Amino acid sequence: MSMNSFYVARLLEKMSSADKDFRFMATSDLMSELEKDSIKLDDDNERRVVHAVLSLLDDKNSEVQNLAVRSMGRLVNKVKDSRAEQIVKSLCVGIKSEDYQHRDVHCVGLRNVITHLPSNSGPSVMNVCRLACPNLIDILRDENTMFEMQMECLDMLNIILTRFGTRLPEFHELVKETVLSLMRNSRMAIRKRAVQVLCVLVNVSSKTVLESVGILLVELLKDRSSLTTLRTYINCVGALSVAAGPRFAPYLTQVLPTIVHYCRIVEDDEIREACLQCFENVLFRCSAECTPCISGIVDLSLTYLTYDPNYHYSDDQDHRDDGDSSEMDVDYGSSEEEQEFSDDDDVSWKVRRAAAKCIGAAITARRELLVRFCIDVAPLLIERLKEREEVVKDDIFATLIILLKQCSFASTCATDAGDHGCNEVLSTLQSLVPQMVRAVSKLLREKSPKTKKNCFALLTELVRVLPGVLATHFHQLVPGLCGALEDRMSSSELKMDALQFLCDTIESHPLCVFDQYVGVLAEMLMQAVNDAFYKVSALSLAVLQVLMRSLRPYNDVTDLNWTAYTPVITKVYAFVLVKLNATDVDQEIKERAITCAGVLLACFSDYLKDDLDPCLIILLERTKNEVTRLIAVRTLISILESPVQISMDSILADLMGCLSTYLKKNVRVLRAKTLHLLHLLIIRHKSSLDSALLSDVLAKVPSLIGKNDLELSEQALLLVIDVLEIAPGVAVRNCEHILAPVISLLSVPLLYDVSLETVFTFFFTLCRALTKQSASSGFDQLKYTLVKSLTGIEESSQAKYTCQNTARCFSAVVSAEPSKAFEVLEELLRNLDDRNNLSLRMFSLLAIGEIIRVLPTLLNVINVETVFEQWFRDSEEIRTAASHALGRMATADLSFFLPYILTRIATQPKQQYLFLQSLLEIVSSSKTCSSTSTFLDMVKPHCDQIWTVLVAHADSSEEGVRNLVAECLGKICVLDPYVFLPRLAELLNCSINPLGRSTITVAVKFSILNLPPQFDNVFKSYVKQLFVTLNDVDLGVRRIALQTLNSALHNKTALMKDFVNNFAPAVYAETAVRQNLIREIEMGPFKQTVDDGLDLRNAAFACMNTLLSKCFDRLDTDEFIKYLENGLKDHHDVQILSYLMLIKVAALRPANILRRLENLVEPIKNACTSKVKANAVKQEYEKHDELRRYALKAFGALLVRGDFSVQLQIFHSVELQNIPDADKHPSVCEVIGIIKGSHELSNLYKSARQDLIAEADDEKDQETRMEV
Repeated sequence: MSMNSFYVARLLEKMSSADKDFRFMATSDLMSELEKDSIKLDDDNERRVVHAVLSLLDDKNSEVQNLAVRSMGRLVNKVKDSRAEQIVKSLCVGIKSEDYQHRDVHCVGLRNVITHLPSNSGPSVMNVCRLACPNLIDILRDENTMFEMQMECLDMLNIILTRFGTRLPEFHELVKETVLSLMRNSRMAIRKRAVQVLCVLVNVSSKTVLESVGILLVELLKDRSSLTTLRTYINCVGALSVAAGPRFAPYLTQVLPTIVHYCRIVEDDEIREACLQCFENVLFRCSAECTPCISGIVDLSLTYLTYDPNYHYSDDQDHRDDGDSSEMDVDYGSSEEEQEFSDDDDVSWKVRRAAAKCIGAAITARRELLVRFCIDVAPLLIERLKEREEVVKDDIFATLIILLKQCSFASTCATDAGDHGCNEVLSTLQSLVPQMVRAVSKLLREKSPKTKKNCFALLTELVRVLPGVLATHFHQLVPGLCGALEDRMSSSELKMDALQFLCDTIESHPLCVFDQYVGVLAEMLMQAVNDAFYKVSALSLAVLQVLMRSLRPYNDVTDLNWTAYTPVITKVYAFVLVKLNATDVDQEIKERAITCAGVLLACFSDYLKDDLDPCLIILLERTKNEVTRLIAVRTLISILESPVQISMDSILADLMGCLSTYLKKNVRVLRAKTLHLLHLLIIRHKSSLDSALLSDVLAKVPSLIGKNDLELSEQALLLVIDVLEIAPGVAVRNCEHILAPVISLLSVPLLYDVSLETVFTFFFTLCRALTKQSASSGFDQLKYTLVKSLTGIEESSQAKYTCQNTARCFSAVVSAEPSKAFEVLEELLRNLDDRNNLSLRMFSLLAIGEIIRVLPTLLNVINVETVFEQWFRDSEEIRTAASHALGRMATADLSFFLPYILTRIATQPKQQYLFLQSLLEIVSSSKTCSSTSTFLDMVKPHCDQIWTVLVAHADSSEEGVRNLVAECLGKICVLDPYVFLPRLAELLNCSINPLGRSTITVAVKFSILNLPPQFDNVFKSYVKQLFVTLNDVDLGVRRIALQTLNSALHNKTALMKDFVNNFAPAVYAETAVRQNLIREIEMGPFKQTVDDGLDLRNAAFACMNTLLSKCFDRLDTDEFIKYLENGLKDHHDVQILSYLMLIKVAALRPANILRRLENLVEPIKNACTSKVKANAVKQEYEKHDELRRYALKAFGALLVRGDFSVQLQIFHSVELQNIPDADKHPSVCEVIGIIKGSHELSNLYKSARQDLIAEADDEKDQETRMEV
């Protein structure tokens, strides 16, 4: 709706009415109209509306005034530039008024205008800022300005500089001089605001301003005549180090020693607090610059952590049994002056709190000093847990927890003695456990809930870092634990923390530690299950099941001391049965009750066998319930997988009927778990199964077998195999419907290893069953079905894979009926003469190889040399099939086939590739051969001969040959790592040809992929030699070396972690764009830029991503981020990967990100503001949109709040954090303004945030499922 003249006239008339209600309603209506995007005002209406609103600022009614002030921000965005300037001028005049009410109203109005200015920084917006800034500066410079007005002006100046500071360089010098003068103001609040404005200014201004401020601060800190001013300057240093980060570093090296000196000699608590806070900020943002002073900072922090001059802790306090801090002796002195001292005058607690926070910052920033922190800092922190002030005690707890979290990194790194000082850290920490437990056990008897909560948080972190560490101390903690859970006054949060500690302790300690307390703990947990808060109840059930499982783990079938545990287990079982039967409880409690019942049956069903039926019946009901069916199915699986045998005959029929219906449900995870449960039921209850039930289940199976879900198909086939073995008649009756989807699987290229082996077993078992049922017709039927399935596949792109898979299954059918093998082999040989059917010929060749492989006695049927020489001169498809068949049948007689194949490789250059394929089949057969050890014994005598032939062709000019040689070499190394890994390392050093080095490097990758874990130590001893090509002179070799390193980090993470620091520099070196590798080529009238180094950089950044995901605890994060910045400015593909890495680092190391936030945000800003060329094609538009989406996703990760953060499964031991105050950084605010100013970017950003939230939710759901 647009505002016509008549409507405006009516509003203006009412706004000037004598009736305050009319004025109020008219102003309110005007505000509503101003909020609409469609509003249009002509010149006359603008003038009249602006005049009326400005007049209402002086209205006698406060409510009308309030509305007029609020409408200012909206009005200034709806009028022309001249009117907006008129409004600002009027407000600026008003804020200089001597009437304080008039001044305050105009001040709030001006603040409203500035706050509501659009973020697009257009000319009108900048004109408003240029009008406001001089007036604000003039008011701040006026010595007679009121305190409140100075505060408001500083706030408005802060807003203007934060949002538009980069566009107002003409005011930077004036603002700097003004705020520096205000830093000497007598009012602390003014000084703080001035420091805040200065911090914003240095971020939006040129380097010159920062330099002048830094030089000035260095000089100002030398003057200590005024302690108040000195404290402000010290606070300013800390604030600037946070705001400017590394840019302020050159001045920190000059001022830090001065501040350390003041902290030592100045006898003033506020100065000490300011110094310690400054150290904390500097450590947080510029930890490297603290290196010369770090020792002094830590020493001062330790000194002031115990600084409590007005309180006397008695010497025998540590030996008291009563932990109540109220009984500590206090000595305030004996003189009258000292007796008049009050706790309200004591500010020493602020110094102690600042010292604790400073120590925490030092531990976080300087992990390399962890050994010193454990030796010197940790004992003092534990001792100071007797602190009288609760706020200080909270920070001491927080610092101790930070120390333990850093030690958790050490616990993951301690693989070898002395590795990175990890074992020294852990042993030192372990020696402090008795002292820590004594202190915590006393604090648990205090009344403060917060202190108790901190105690359990500390203990939980301790048992996670050092599992089993409380073995000799658990008895000291039981009273406090029981008190926290049984006290009715305990909060839900305290109970949950206590339960979590108990859960972690039970899981990380042997039963003997808490054996004598099992009854007490079980009783206490059952009482906690009845808590009113559902989360406490659910967690109590979870801990109860952990306690029960500890009595007799799943994998332990030894006899239980039933006499000792009978009262506890039977009571818990009865209690859980009641909870399991309850229907009026929360969903989470229902699920926990089901899993708890499952644990009891899985562990103690042999002792509870007389009372199992009631529980099984309830579990059956829960399985039938749509809400609880999935958790119930999982629970039944865990029961049946237990070594303790349990009979489910009482519910078997109903359960099988229920499960058969679930095979048709759309929920994939339910179908998968149902198949697993049916598999277990059939194995455990062979004799109790009714053929009608099995037939009903098999009728649902065909729909589960298909190309789109191989994992589910494999599970379904395993179920069919089970039925074929125990009830072949039932399976045969349903085989017609099952066979068709199984045949369709044979055209899937990904059907290999386990999945193909399952299909092989299915056909073997089915053939046996069919033969028993219908003599030879079953065999003929299967044979005909498999051959017929090949009809019409010649034109298919999957013909090769279909023939290979079908041939493998055909051999399974023949091996099930070996009496027909000779006849079948002759038929296959005849098929080879059919020149009109290519697919049949390919299949026949492959089938011959597979049949001879499983039935070696048929080898004398064919003349190998004559026949294969003929096949190798045929078409490309036949040659490929022949090479595959030759390799498969060669395993039947290696002593004959290997010399033949090796000779052909050496003497037939045109057929090298084909015979190498055959050789690859041979060396790969060790994985699938049924008698692996025998095969290895057979092939090992020939390995030297194979090795010699392969090495001779490693530098072949044909890439296909080199790839096959590399794969064969890698798999030969797996056959005998002790012999061939050293040879492989030696080849890398002696090979002159780059092609040869690249082949050997690829061979290293294949050896890593196939190397069994028992040979990891052998590989570890040659890691450095095997990756020497990371520094090769050839570009291609380095690229392959990076890809190989990436593969090693993925597949041998634990092994490679110890070499991260050796390889990281080589990876980082390849992230830079090299101009000498960029060239221009002419394509007719056009010129194309080609970057020969792009593939190398892609490999380097992919390797960095793997380092981040797998070896993050070994990386120098600051160095990693430094090279990550290169990727944010690189090619499109590299940028996408770099943004993904930025999201991960932002979640794991927010402090390090904050130090380089400006550099990281700049590429995001460029991505948001970039434009696609006018003549761009569709693909370029799609790439541009994808880049912006990932950039905004990374930007969203920098601003996450609450418990939403990007979580990585590999980092379960790492607490993910958010970047503090990132949204206050000027460069971030600028990007926020750009996003808000574009409707398209706003929608993209919203979508990116939703993606992040969805990823976090998915991860949480996955963790919950894993926990259940």
